[in-house]
Amino acid sequence: MMNHAKNRGRLVVVVLPVSPAYAKEFLTPAVEREFEIALAEVQRRASRAHWIRLDQLDELNSNENFWDLVHINVYGQKIATEAFLDQLKKN
Repeated sequence: MMNHAKNRGRLVVVVLPVSPAYAKEFLTPAVEREFEIALAEVQRRASRAHWIRLDQLDELNSNENFWDLVHINVYGQKIATEAFLDQLKKN
């Protein structure tokens, strides 16, 4: 998917968060390490892509920002949208 997209123009990749409840239940340190390793490999291969890591926003690290385990609610969407647009403006 990344190879196909990078040949079509500007590429923006957004890494979305999951709820703390999901992270607590499913994201072991080993899983988190594997994710970061895989992500670093994709970033290396698509070095011209602009990466936005919404998953690293402290403001979204609350179950109150999610409808369920993985879907951001309107409060989280507001935070995520503002951060997304801010990152786009910087680049």
